[in-house]
Amino acid sequence: MQLLRGEAYEIGSEERNIVTLEHTSRWSTGDVFVFSHFTFADDGAIAAYGEITPRLSLGHLFDLDFGAGLIRDVYLTVNYERGKQGLERYLGGVSADLNLPGFTFFKVMALHRDDPQRHGTTEQLTLAWNRPAQLGDV
Repeated sequence: MQLLRGEAYEIGSEERNIVTLEHTSRWSTGDVFVFSHFTFADDGAIAAYGEITPRLSLGHLFDLDFGAGLIRDVYLTVNYERGKQGLERYLGGVSADLNLPGFTFFKVMALHRDDPQRHGTTEQLTLAWNRPAQLGDV
């Protein structure tokens, strides 16, 4: 959970609070990441936006062993986005977990993006990682 207080926004209410809730979990056939933003503007406006990204492990489904190489596993990946005023977007593609020294995880996602409210489609590349850092004894 995160809480953000912002001021001097150029679009919408100039001042607002944003609460973000995140969840991630892993199971035997893949994993999922979900988050939601709840915006509370000082002018009284309230908005919500969220995404869910489940990934299905090809290594598990087809009994593939990627070994200790660069690629830990490959996934079929989808993403659904929903926001105010009927905003909906659909993404689908592939992703991979990489074995990179010093990183707890490093994920690369290549997704085809469809926004029904706009003409045409695009591609999206998403990187997600965690690398522990140490400052003194902390």
